[in-house]
Amino acid sequence: MTAALQVAIAVPLIVMSGISLDRVRSTATADLGFAADLLYAVPLKIDDAKIAKADARIRSVRDNLARGDGVAAATLADSLPLDFRGDSARTALQPEVNVAAKFVHVQVTHVDNDYLNTMGIPVLRGRGFAADDQAGTELVTIISKTLAEKLFPNAEAGQAIGKRLIFGNDEKTTQTLTVVGVSGDFPTAQMSAAREQLLLPLAQQPSQDMFLIARSRPGEPPQKMTATLENAGFRSGEPWLRNG
Repeated sequence: MTAALQVAIAVPLIVMSGISLDRVRSTATADLGFAADLLYAVPLKIDDAKIAKADARIRSVRDNLARGDGVAAATLADSLPLDFRGDSARTALQPEVNVAAKFVHVQVTHVDNDYLNTMGIPVLRGRGFAADDQAGTELVTIISKTLAEKLFPNAEAGQAIGKRLIFGNDEKTTQTLTVVGVSGDFPTAQMSAAREQLLLPLAQQPSQDMFLIARSRPGEPPQKMTATLENAGFRSGEPWLRNG
């Protein structure tokens, strides 16, 4: 059985583990929503004390991977489709004065700029995240088609672009986000889970735990990708950046 998505487990020899999406395909009737073939990922972890200063170094690790032999694209994210983990929160359209917000629960993923392209997830309206979406600028988000339809019933998904959402589980953590894109639907933690998905740019909202993700070029052997990921992720020279 060929593993469509292989996730590296933190072991001394950095062995790529065969966590396969083929089992999912055999029981699922719905489209996965992303191009699962040729994807590889390794977990990275940043020490709490260093997370505020880690952005440039993490991006350097990603860029090293993207330049690796046999790599078609590379990105970062704090979770993967079908990883059985998931991070949920609530969001709503920014209400008018004296009008109660109508919250919906969403799956939240913090991602790098090239996430949608690397994963093979289409942008249906608007744009993906860009270099300008950085710390200190307007907070932005990309939402899935299913979430757009829930927030804007009986309307085109494109109407979501430019709208403001309130996001967070309580008043202390609530943020205002501007919708810049609508993506195709893709699985959250499980195939059976709802696909209301909200993406946040890592440059604006960093995460301590994340995955370094690569898409290989067709025909590249898994052993070669293992070595490429090892070189990019585990030989970074930073003691606070470690696998898993």
